[in-house]
Amino acid sequence: MDRLLLVASFPDPRLRSFVSEENAEASESWFRIPMPLYWIPALIIFSAHAEDVAAVALKKGAAVCTLYLRNMPAEMLGRKEAAHFALVLARELQDQVAAYPYSGRDSKVVYEALLFGEEKILIPALYANLASNNRQDLSRF
Repeated sequence: MDRLLLVASFPDPRLRSFVSEENAEASESWFRIPMPLYWIPALIIFSAHAEDVAAVALKKGAAVCTLYLRNMPAEMLGRKEAAHFALVLARELQDQVAAYPYSGRDSKVVYEALLFGEEKILIPALYANLASNNRQDLSRF
């Protein structure tokens, strides 16, 4: 996953002018744009085996999801897979925190990935849940 983050992405040229000269070289590793040619197949595999990846590489998987979901437009292929992957990672972190309350202190990136993917996974699931609850409520009348 480290290689995917650094090799299968390129520096974001839009932010280069906002960075000082002494930090210009370091900014190339901070601000990156994923190359979809490499990322989409990887995200499909990660999404298909999300539980296995979550057990082994929780934070690295979240970093992959965050980078892709933050930089790619909403219509881009792979966002649904990345959002599903982020949801599984967040569930795994939630389970870890429930078992060991201090285990999730430095896991901000997992929650960021979940929030970046919310329009593909969370909002449709929320609407489906609300619709089913409304149908149940209306059936009583």
